[in-house]
Amino acid sequence: MNYPEQPFVFYKSSIEFLKKEINRLASSRSRISWLRVLIIAAVITAIVLLWSSGFGSIFLVIVPLFALFGFLVTRTLKLDEQLAHNRTLLRINEEELSGLSGFHIKRFDGSKYLGSEGASGNDLDVFGPASLYPFLNRANTERGRDMVAETLHTPQSREHILQKQAAVIELQQQTPWRQQLQAYGMRADITRNSETVIEKWLSETPKEFQGPVWMVLRFLIPVISFTICIFYAQDKISDPAFNISMLLILGFVLFVSRGIAANYSMLSGVVKEMEALGNLLHTIEQHQFNSPLLREQQDLLKSDAIASVKIRELKSILNRMDYRLNPIVWVPLSVFFFWDLQQVFSLEKWRRSMKGKIAHWYSSVAWFENLSSFANLSFNHPRWAMPVISEQWFELEGKQMGHPLIIPSKSVLNDLKINGAGELIMLTGSNMAGKSTFLRTLGTNMILAMAGGPVCADYFKIPVLSVVSSMRIMDNLEEETSTFYAELKKLKKILESIQSREKVFILLDEMLRGTNAIDRHTGSVALIRQLLKFDAVGIIASHDISLTELANEYPGKIENYHFDSSVINNEIVFDYRLKNGVCTSTNATLLMKKIGLQIEDEN
Repeated sequence: MNYPEQPFVFYKSSIEFLKKEINRLASSRSRISWLRVLIIAAVITAIVLLWSSGFGSIFLVIVPLFALFGFLVTRTLKLDEQLAHNRTLLRINEEELSGLSGFHIKRFDGSKYLGSEGASGNDLDVFGPASLYPFLNRANTERGRDMVAETLHTPQSREHILQKQAAVIELQQQTPWRQQLQAYGMRADITRNSETVIEKWLSETPKEFQGPVWMVLRFLIPVISFTICIFYAQDKISDPAFNISMLLILGFVLFVSRGIAANYSMLSGVVKEMEALGNLLHTIEQHQFNSPLLREQQDLLKSDAIASVKIRELKSILNRMDYRLNPIVWVPLSVFFFWDLQQVFSLEKWRRSMKGKIAHWYSSVAWFENLSSFANLSFNHPRWAMPVISEQWFELEGKQMGHPLIIPSKSVLNDLKINGAGELIMLTGSNMAGKSTFLRTLGTNMILAMAGGPVCADYFKIPVLSVVSSMRIMDNLEEETSTFYAELKKLKKILESIQSREKVFILLDEMLRGTNAIDRHTGSVALIRQLLKFDAVGIIASHDISLTELANEYPGKIENYHFDSSVINNEIVFDYRLKNGVCTSTNATLLMKKIGLQIEDEN
């Protein structure tokens, strides 16, 4: 099976378009840069040629030139923003195309989520390098990344899964919109720290610059400054008096501004993140959704105030406070407008209007990033099925299932059907025949299904469940835990889950491998009997062929399946096909001989 052309064609055409658009924007920016140089040259020339004509003539010529220069600066900034955004979109499309072609793309891999309680993340390669998480995740905010991880950890209710499926299906074909969301998220690292900074500032009660005195001063100082200038222009104030007056006003303004620095320094550090958040919110607010789940979440952003508008208001205030970084601009603004104090009052007005109203902004963006990640997965793999969520326990059917992380050209697809609780599958097979891969295929698709996403199968029916497993066992030197004891701890948790009648599906690979053959067989039989006692359902993979005899003791409760291999011209050949019955082929001896072990045939 190969990938269909739809995502390939989309990404290739998008890359071609974006490269042309970037070249066009870069050319426009270059032309404007040269125009700015010419305007500066024209200003200098005008000053030189008109110097003898007086300041009035110079003023009449250079003011329009400066206005044009300012317009070109603004246009340059917009072009820079468009270039940066388009380059981010180009990177997104190039990475998606490379990923479809089987190349590993270095992304945040979710390793920090390993070891947390949840859906067998280590056994099933859910988190970590080359795992399901970077394959799926397209969230860029810290909260969004956490939400994707939590979704993979914790199964939702059947109703929520069905609602999420409908939303994912709607967003699947809205790739340009999803990429806009992703691109804005990539432009700044929107962390929980920025959220904490804003929340802390909103919750604080201002102590400085409060009361009627400051309200009067914010208007009185500008009036005094302009009055002094008018008197000076009319020769009613001498030069020394004017200079001393302006210096006194500037000194007072500087003294006051020192107290404003605390608010400024705290908020200025998150300006870039707030701008990115505003763009994300605007992208969500302006889109037309049909799914009830999507529309409900969108309406929350518009309930009290349009979130992106309020973010732009805050950013505008913070940008005006940034003028303090340019003394040439800030000094006259401070002397004539008491600039910093005006911004403090604007900030305080914004704070009062938004207190208690922005807590859901970050979570809403994360929520849409989470859904967008699953929609992107569905778009990249249009042949994948959206699972049928059964109301019956237990009902599982998978047709043409493959492992999501194996590229289709190398993937072997298998079917499986289990009806009824209390049914275990004994899976046997020769070494390297595909037992462990099949367990991970089934488990990974189950996790995707419970997260509300598509699965790598033509058809997949499953009830709401959690996946519990014991497959990849590691010792822990820090806790002085042996491999055998580490496995016992995992098995204990599995037993506790079935004894409490939790809805779980069990995946076991080579039980009790850390002990001798006799104890291993005895313990395995005891474990299987106990699983059946509590109507457990799952798959147990083992090399111990004798365990398959339990199917005779528990007809209808244990089914035997296997993977096998064949030897052709002294070479081992695998077909990776799931078959009924018990495996009768072995290949361990041949494999050991191939690495150089001298094994004598018993015959």
